[in-house]
Amino acid sequence: MAAAEEAGLPLLVVPDEVPFIAVTKAVFAALAAEDRRALEHTVDVQRRLTVAATSGGLDAILKVWLDATGRAAVVTDLLGRELAGVGPAARPLLAAGRTVLDEVGARGLLGSASVAVDGLTVGVQPIGARRLRGHLLLARPPQPTPGTADAALVSLLTLELERRHLADEPRRRAGAEATARLLAGMPDDQAAATLAAFGLSAPSVRGLAVRARPDDTAELAADLALVLPGGLVRSSGDTVEALVVDEVDVPALLDRFAPGRPAGIGAALRPGAAAVSLRQARALVATSSRLGRPAEAGEHSTSRLLLTLGPPELLASFADTVLAPIDAADPRGQLLATLRVWLDANGAWDVTAQRLGVHRHTVRNRVDRIEQLTGRALATASTRYELWLALEARDALSYASPTRP
Repeated sequence: MAAAEEAGLPLLVVPDEVPFIAVTKAVFAALAAEDRRALEHTVDVQRRLTVAATSGGLDAILKVWLDATGRAAVVTDLLGRELAGVGPAARPLLAAGRTVLDEVGARGLLGSASVAVDGLTVGVQPIGARRLRGHLLLARPPQPTPGTADAALVSLLTLELERRHLADEPRRRAGAEATARLLAGMPDDQAAATLAAFGLSAPSVRGLAVRARPDDTAELAADLALVLPGGLVRSSGDTVEALVVDEVDVPALLDRFAPGRPAGIGAALRPGAAAVSLRQARALVATSSRLGRPAEAGEHSTSRLLLTLGPPELLASFADTVLAPIDAADPRGQLLATLRVWLDANGAWDVTAQRLGVHRHTVRNRVDRIEQLTGRALATASTRYELWLALEARDALSYASPTRP
């Protein structure tokens, strides 16, 4: 008894005539009964969850779960917004789960995690059949339990979110039709009314074009329609087109839902000019493909973005042909730097001198030197334009490939 107490173990006294195998059988019988009770409880939980799923939706499923297990749970959408939650710990559960949702969501249906925050352990599970629809945040029990009930909950929530996805098809179709009407062009008052019908009262909108994989166009359009305010999204061939308002962080959105896909972002224009912004976005998709990142109207001059649509070898050949005499005579690049500033200043000597921090006579001497090297008179607009275009072509090459020598 002293040894058992010291070791912290219970002491069982069995009469000598009882064989040890009888003790073993009794222990295994008790363990089997415990497993059977756990299995019966799991089956009962699954049955009750199934009944709730057939009649009540997310709230009913989670209420039955809480009643049967006492464990808090929260269901979120793709952006981590709460769709339903139960239990007094639901709010801290959501706060803890959000610390890993972005990381887990980036792995799609393969992403799951367990995180402990302020003494609360939260399991994060993906929800969806063929595509991620949301996440389940589940409070971990203090003692390990069979995961069969958890798996049943995830399966039933998947069915519910997939059902919601299908039920949302009419709204997505209406958004696609409204997008098509806006892109066909309409007066500002009609365009504003169309946006208001979808819950948007923005003074300006931007066009967005994303090139999708052939088998992913419809699903990508559905994802963007779910997360973009108003859901004004449509698919056209292998391209998903959308209208977004200024409050949307478009680069972050693309990184989350279309990582690595070529995408163009048009300028923010009034609703009646939405078609213009989308044309810009579509034209920038090819540039984005070359850049390896989304291309946005306004981040660089439009002419430079247009130049990136051409083959780099052609741009380099044109620029070198025009600027080669200057390159050969001025390896330090002072003449080209002066030429760029002088052209940007529209040939104003004093302005160029001030920007370069040199005397105006120095600017005149350098411009005269450029005329001698190229054999062209910079007083003519065509010569100025060709030299300016050659400089823009080099800037476009640097923009499209920053590591290019």
